[in-house]
Amino acid sequence: MITIYHHLDFHIATRLIDPTEQQIYQPTPQDLELAAIVPEDDLSRAFHRTLHEEGVAWTSDKGVTIVGDPRTRRSSYDGDVLVDAEGMAHLVLPVGFRALPGLRLPFLACILAEDTR
Repeated sequence: MITIYHHLDFHIATRLIDPTEQQIYQPTPQDLELAAIVPEDDLSRAFHRTLHEEGVAWTSDKGVTIVGDPRTRRSSYDGDVLVDAEGMAHLVLPVGFRALPGLRLPFLACILAEDTR
């Protein structure tokens, strides 16, 4: 499972077009809000399950737990952060991901698993 955090400033994606910013940008926990828990172990698959496809919101994807109001939830995008089962945070970049070893965010999928037992 992967926990997804959306960046509060959607326009951070514009900043991340710059290759230098891709290497140095470091979000803080205050820049992010919990968005979803995705039943995937692969970052790329989890990210793609939280995109809008053909006008259908990703909130309809079975197995994805939405945090907050699903009517206002946006697609995941560059600048967002994914946290894997080991607790490692990964910044979404225009192409791929970059590990953020200094950023500690809650991995909430374990809580979800306990609640569904």
